[in-house]
Amino acid sequence: MKWITGLLWVAVLGIAGCGGGGSDGVATALPATTTTTVASATTTTVVSATTTTFATTTTIAAMTTTSALATTTTAIATTTTVPTTTTTTLPAAPKRLNVAYTARNGLTVTLTSFSKVDTGGYYNYTVTYTEKNNTTVAIDEGHVKLYLSNKTGMPQYGFFGELFPGDTQSGGYTFKVLYTDAAPYILEYDQDNFFADVPVSGSLQWTIPIPN
Repeated sequence: MKWITGLLWVAVLGIAGCGGGGSDGVATALPATTTTTVASATTTTVVSATTTTFATTTTIAAMTTTSALATTTTAIATTTTVPTTTTTTLPAAPKRLNVAYTARNGLTVTLTSFSKVDTGGYYNYTVTYTEKNNTTVAIDEGHVKLYLSNKTGMPQYGFFGELFPGDTQSGGYTFKVLYTDAAPYILEYDQDNFFADVPVSGSLQWTIPIPN
């Protein structure tokens, strides 16, 4: 703005010089005008940047409601009737005279007779039997034994050998029983009963009286 004002002054002075000269007609030189340009550049930058961040965290509590349902279990006592299978073991049919039976030692034994004789002072119980070896090996003979009802046994005494395959041998024995002794109830054949007081399990046994 100041340099524009200076120019205006120069123009005015020039016009005045031209129109009103001196008496001598000599133009008067105007003093030189000095134009001063002042550059005033003031830039003020105000940076005001204030950012305020409000971080608001809202937590919504998830409320979980658990409803405990009471379950009542009623135990019902049930009685189940299971059919019971009863196995009845029938006593073996009594062994008979003149029927062949296989003994534990492998010999086939047939009781051919069993008799009782009163001698006037005691009883004679006489037994006859046969043994046959139907196997392929030699087998020791067995022997008979008479058991009394008071749990005593009367063995057969004698000599007992072997029977070879295919051999048959007849045997017999008489037991003397006093009147005062208990009555006999079992006649037995076996190879391992000599010292037994009761019948041996698995032996051949005939119940007295012996059926025909």
